[in-house]
Amino acid sequence: MKLQEAKDLFYESSATLSDNVRNLSLGGIAIIWILRVADKEAAGIPFSRVLLVPLTAFVVGLLLDALQYLYKTIAWWLYHKAKYQAGLAADADIDPPMSINAPTWVFFGGKMIACGVGLGLH
Repeated sequence: MKLQEAKDLFYESSATLSDNVRNLSLGGIAIIWILRVADKEAAGIPFSRVLLVPLTAFVVGLLLDALQYLYKTIAWWLYHKAKYQAGLAADADIDPPMSINAPTWVFFGGKMIACGVGLGLH
């Protein structure tokens, strides 16, 4: 296995995990919304203000998801632009600093935690 293959597997796995967390968060919001707009006892389940805690967690998770990809897009575009302007060829070997991904990992971990809180508090 080449190093690039391991990197590709990582990207594929993290993308799948992000998609799943996004879908879980949207599903959680949908369920809470259905309970909120339905009768006071939809399907025999009374709406409770306690559901606002997981709702908030799901929304925070989605916000962190958007921030993760916004940061990652801007950071890597700026890094690429700087290297391109420095005269590096498109196929040049580069060694980007590990710190460039630190905020991405913070957002990634935060959205996992937020989704877990949302799923665990209803």
